[in-house]
Formats: sequence, structure tokens, C-alpha cells
Amino acid sequence: MALGGKTNFKDLLDGFKGSHRAAGSDLIQITGRLLKGFKKTHERSLKPHKTTADDFNLLDTLGISGEEVRHSMMLAWLLNREATHAQANLGFRLFLKLVGLNGEYAETPYRVVREMSGMESRIDVEVATPGEFIVHIENKIHSDEGYSDQGEAQTQREWRDLLRRASELEVRKANVHGFFLTLDRHAPASPEFHAISWQQIADVLDDFSTMSKAKQVSLFAAHYAQALRRMSFEQIQAYEDENQE
Repeated sequence: MALGGKTNFKDLLDGFKGSHRAAGSDLIQITGRLLKGFKKTHERSLKPHKTTADDFNLLDTLGISGEEVRHSMMLAWLLNREATHAQANLGFRLFLKLVGLNGEYAETPYRVVREMSGMESRIDVEVATPGEFIVHIENKIHSDEGYSDQGEAQTQREWRDLLRRASELEVRKANVHGFFLTLDRHAPASPEFHAISWQQIADVLDDFSTMSKAKQVSLFAAHYAQALRRMSFEQIQAYEDENQE
């Protein structure tokens, strides 16, 4: 029996069938060779996986892949010019390019705030410069926007809070922007919020990884982008499977 690259347990069993007439000591020797050959082939098949670790997912390893608050934290980290990535406004510049907003926003002394509370809602990420602009990002991973007892959607309430916040910061309405961030880019209830996807954020992270001058930051951004794409694919696949039933 040839022990090639496709050796499996069926080959092993076939080898046993071909050797069933062998006497005691011969059978032991044949069995030993079969097991040794299978072990070597199995180890060879694992070598490419050891160098690529295709199944490795940092978010799953840490048990945070489905936690919206963790992803909001990572998004705020990416956009924050004062974050530990030490890449200044690079992440925000790339985000502005993605969503088609004025790149000059990134040159202002903007601040990134998480869990900004309003009168009717709480936004996941706020990026703003008083008198210049304001951006609110509502993040959803495996959930959808909630509705009030009066049947009003979350993004509708958030838009009113966003306008109130813009008034406080003396930002004109033309520079008020709301984004609804999901894995599959489905539309929010409020037409004032624009749908974007985590796959698009993955594209931003890829560019951030390429342009980052810090190796560790670059590696983290690249891996996070890969993890986001996998999550997005699984979400879209689950939706398609559900609608086929």
C-alpha cells in the first residue's frame, strides 16, 4: 500500500485487510509500519497550517467576537488621534475617505468619545470638534436597533439627540453625520443615518495596517480586519440560510 499525501484511515483499514493472513510477529511489524506512515503523512499535512494558522481568530480566542462594546472600543481606538496606536489621525483620515466626508475634519482638534448619552438614547462612538463637525456611529454586531414603547426606532431617537448635541457644540446641520454600522450593511430605520458595514471598516484597517509605522500595530490591524471579514461572512451566510428555509 502506498502511503501518499492523501493517506487516511480508510487506507489504514485497507492495509489491515491485506495483512490479515500474516502470522503474529509479521502482523505486529506491518501494523507498526502502517501507523508510522499514517503519523508522518498527517504531520506533513499540518505543516502548512502551522505556518499560516488560518483558523486562528484573536477575537474568538479572547471570547469577544460577539460583544458590541468591544468592537466599539476598537473602532474608537482606530479613529482616536491620541490612541496607543501612535499613528495620529491616520485612522480617522481613512474613515473619512471611506464614507466620503471632508478630509479636513481630521486636521481639527477632534475628540473621540464612547457611550455618549443623550436625552433619548446613547450613541456608541462620537467624533466631534466644536464649531466644525460631529459624527455619531451606532454599532450593531448580532443585534438590530431597538424600538420604544411608542414604536419609534432607535436611530430615529438618536438622530434627535444628535441634532441636540450638534446645537450644543455649535455645529451647523450640513456637518452633522450619523452612521449605522452592521456586519451586513442593512439599512437603519432613520433615513438620516447612513448604512456602512464592518467589511468596509476591515478595508480601512487594511490600509491602516499598510501605512502604519508601528509593526505591532500593523499586525494587529491586519488580523482584526481578517477577523471582521470572517464574522461578516458568517453573518451573511446565516441570513441567506435562514431565508432559504
